[in-house]
Amino acid sequence: MPPDVFRLLHSSYQGICILNWNFKKKYQNESAKKIFAERCPELFQQLEKICRNFSEMVNDVNNPLISHSGMLHFLSGTLVFSCLRLGKAEKTCYYIIFDYISLLENELTNEIALTPREREIVQIMAMGKTNKEISKILCIGLETVKSHIRNLFAKTGATSRVELIGKVLQLPRQAQ
Repeated sequence: MPPDVFRLLHSSYQGICILNWNFKKKYQNESAKKIFAERCPELFQQLEKICRNFSEMVNDVNNPLISHSGMLHFLSGTLVFSCLRLGKAEKTCYYIIFDYISLLENELTNEIALTPREREIVQIMAMGKTNKEISKILCIGLETVKSHIRNLFAKTGATSRVELIGKVLQLPRQAQ
């Protein structure tokens, strides 16, 4: 691969992974690493499974270029992906290109500066989830969730979960 193409892939804002013919990860760019780290390590396994299923469904050996696109929905957002199969037999490669779109990006007030993780926690709290449930949903430790919530209380001055949610989230239908 020419150096300019590699540099472009590596610095892309989209997540990019390349798998070989037996679905072993051969490359992932910085955006992919970040998304996998923030969204749970299982996300890569889900994308790998999608490629495997896609490959089994479309067993057209005469066509070296086949693509499949879709979405994975999570409580905190949506992963939009495209999977391209290039080549034949053991020369096959799978290119997975994806974006993660947070549900919170347009729902939060700009007055309080929150980290992406804090935003996810507030959104999940608004769904009525406990700290333990938040921990499982985000694949982070319970103490980490508690620490984020303490930081949220300090940033907003809120004294309860309900007050915190009310201060942070903009509920468009509330005014109607």
